[in-house]
Amino acid sequence: LRPDASKYPAAGAVKDVSAALLIDHENAVASGTGFFINAKGQVLTAAHVIHDCVQVDVKRDDKTFPSKVTTSSNLLDLAVIDTDTPVTRFLPFRKTYEIILGEAVTNVGFPLQKILASTPNLTRGNVSSRGALAGSVGQFQFSAPIQPGSSGGPVVSDGGELLGITV
Repeated sequence: LRPDASKYPAAGAVKDVSAALLIDHENAVASGTGFFINAKGQVLTAAHVIHDCVQVDVKRDDKTFPSKVTTSSNLLDLAVIDTDTPVTRFLPFRKTYEIILGEAVTNVGFPLQKILASTPNLTRGNVSSRGALAGSVGQFQFSAPIQPGSSGGPVVSDGGELLGITV
């Protein structure tokens, strides 16, 4: 026997369920790092940071901005999140895209959010290789220590230019 749709109509649709009802905002399952890339309030992060998230919020200082993922690439491990909140401070990309072997870099992240304070963690190091895994393109290695939760954070030159993203 098959259920009769006229006798047992659907009570609702999945699209009608609010994601907010499924989320415990006080005890987030995961967190990562991202940073503003333009005055429009768009945030860049690693795609694996937001993978399988029901909702993505951006927190800056003590404010939380509802946001939406506008584009994501698992291949590149990059995601752009739109906060619809204009900002005055953001990281500019290096214009030449050149990575210099040995140059000093700073990694910024918010690792281990349930253990460490919710302030930025800055680590210093150097570009240790202009390449990464065999066959990878556009990746480089640096010697600044990172921890879980640092993913998606910027790797910045001493001139304040964005060189890459921690993955």
